[in-house]
Amino acid sequence: MSADLTLQTFEIASVVWRESFEALLVVGILLTWSARAAPATRGRATSWILAGAGAGLALALMLALIVSRASDILEGDGE
Repeated sequence: MSADLTLQTFEIASVVWRESFEALLVVGILLTWSARAAPATRGRATSWILAGAGAGLALALMLALIVSRASDILEGDGE
């Protein structure tokens, strides 16, 4: 692995880590906020927050799969 590729991989990994950490912070803040709600709405709010986080994760995985397949199909200048 060349030095340029190693540096590029590190830069990509650091951005992905930063964005993942930020998403975890937002979900944690929302869950903490919903825990202070009335018991009747707490469960519903928590369910919606976790459903949204799960949907975001599923969509991110689908996008990664689509981009991976597209990069396999496109080569050279097309990529």
